[in-house]
Formats: sequence, C-alpha cells, structure tokens
Amino acid sequence: MKLEVAFDDVDLARCLDILSTSAEDIDIIEVGTLFIIKEGLEPVRRIKSLYPDKTVLADPKIMDAADVIARYCFEAGADIVTVMGVSSEATIRKVIATAKKYGKKVFIDLLDVEDVRDRLEYFDSLGADILCIHSSKNSDRPPFEDLAAAKKVVKNSEIAIAGGINLSSIDSAAALSPDIIIAGSGIYKADDPAAVIKAFKEHI
Repeated sequence: MKLEVAFDDVDLARCLDILSTSAEDIDIIEVGTLFIIKEGLEPVRRIKSLYPDKTVLADPKIMDAADVIARYCFEAGADIVTVMGVSSEATIRKVIATAKKYGKKVFIDLLDVEDVRDRLEYFDSLGADILCIHSSKNSDRPPFEDLAAAKKVVKNSEIAIAGGINLSSIDSAAALSPDIIIAGSGIYKADDPAAVIKAFKEHI
C-alpha cells in the first residue's frame, strides 16, 4: 500500500520544507490543483529536480485541452497526470495517448461520477494506470463504498482512495486495502507534518 501526499492549499516553500524531512516516507508526491493554480508547474519542476527518484503527480484535473495540458505536466517532470472521470471519452483517450507517448501514467479521478461501478471496468479497459475513488465532502454516499466493486472489476489499474483521510480515519481506509491512500490537509496543515507522515506509514 502506497502513501500519496497531496500538497494542495500550500505554497512551494512550505511544501519543500515538509519534503526536506519526510520525502523518504512518501511514495507519491502530489502537486495539487490549488497549488498548480497558485504557482503553475514550477512546483512540479522543483520537486522533480530535488527528488528525481520520487514519483511526482500533477493534479490539473484535466477536462479540456487534454493533450496540451498533459504534455505541459509531463515536460515539467510529472510522472503521473490526472484527468476527471466525468470528462468526455475523447478527452480521456487523449490523456492516455499522451501519457503513453511520454512513457508516463494516467490517474482518473472518479469524483462526481454517477455510475462509478459501471465506469471502473471501462476506464480500466481504456488503459488507465490509477483509478481514484474520491469521496466528496458534498456527497451523501458512504465514503469509499465503491472500493469493493472496484476490486471485483478492475484487472489492470491500481486503485486509490481520497477524501478527507486523516489519522482518525486512516485505519478504516487502510482496512479496505486500496493500492494507494491519498492524504492532504491532514498532513500539510499539521504542526508536525513529519510525525504525521510517519504515523500514516506505520498505520498503512
């Protein structure tokens, strides 16, 4: 089970400070959507240059200009790029094709997808590398209720879960045995992020 830390509502200085003490305990370093909107792709470049052996994920949540945005992210150093599962099939196919061209990976975010169970198998067959069951704060659905269904139909993709995971919920999340657990503000807003990251790894 991998730990992905999503740096989102944070600046580059704070992110690099946390990574200076904790990078070795993080499997996937995510440059989140808000981070990209605030600082562009420079965080992706800096993180990859400082930690070339680490997997860096850029989270632009692609829905338009698919191949162009994916290309920008990959050329900046991202190993993985995200596309929204509610996007058109053409958009998703373009992101996957661009990733293959660069030898990189695609992460499909299933946030707000209505027919999650039906789409999981389809996205897996398209060639997605990671499928993320994203529990929205605005949803009435039980957190991660689709994970069991995902395990039954997904043959090739890794399965990630995200959405408000913190130290009080990590055991419940880990018990579901996803391939990747994603945590964000519960880590980077903590007084001692390094200690929280180590605790996450121990629970995982």
